Amino acid sequence: MRRRFSNGLQFQANYTWSKVLTDASVIGNNGDDQTRFTPYLDINNRGLERSRADYDIPHVFKANVIYDLPFGNGQRFDPDNKIAEVFAGGWETTSIVTWQTGAPFGIYSNRGTFNRGGSRAISKNTANSSLTYDEIKEHIGFFRTNDGLFFIDPAFINPSTGTAVADDGDAPFSGQVFSNPGPGEVGSLERLAFNGPQVFNWDLSFIKRTELTEQTNLELRFEFFNVLNHPIFGFFDQDINSNTFGRVQSTLNSARVVQIAAKFNF
Repeated sequence: MRRRFSNGLQFQANYTWSKVLTDASVIGNNGDDQTRFTPYLDINNRGLERSRADYDIPHVFKANVIYDLPFGNGQRFDPDNKIAEVFAGGWETTSIVTWQTGAPFGIYSNRGTFNRGGSRAISKNTANSSLTYDEIKEHIGFFRTNDGLFFIDPAFINPSTGTAVADDGDAPFSGQVFSNPGPGEVGSLERLAFNGPQVFNWDLSFIKRTELTEQTNLELRFEFFNVLNHPIFGFFDQDINSNTFGRVQSTLNSARVVQIAAKFNF
């Protein structure tokens, strides 16, 4: 949707729905790995790895707007006062919004129980689970605990080790729903079956132009990047054998940035 600049207003907005399936990782078989080769888990069953692509983002919404505020000489709200017009007139606001689904992720065992032909092949080996896809999905989201922020329900994590599986040879712990595939087996969970944290960002600016002469003006800019100071959380540990499984440890964006600038145009 697009509105051309008219009566002081211009905006654009677009929404994309998409679905991307593949049997090859972005990094690997047909991707950008330097070796240009990553072994399949099973060369005789390529469909075993058929799943969403690493860049499958189902929902993306983006919008931008430019709006001349209707204050000042000749505008809808004209103070009819030269001094007031200096302060009230010449204001413009702009805004850019991005809101999209988080990148896909999977839950992995990272054990070469089937194909030890390369580290990438091992890392694509998913975990087993006693829960269905829908049941796992109900336990994915942000969980704030005294031990930090998690994106997978901490009830699935062994409190003594931080992993999602008991040590080899030990009985399953209370709440354990994931397990490693056995020798000669691959995990039952689909690769990249779930979505990570959503991405939301809003940039906003206010611009004030004051005419000095017919050919010169002073421009003041007040720009706010990530105006809501909204964090975009990065990927978390997806290896059930890692002692930081499910823990969010980084963000993909910076905190709010405020920038003020002055320009003399002539």
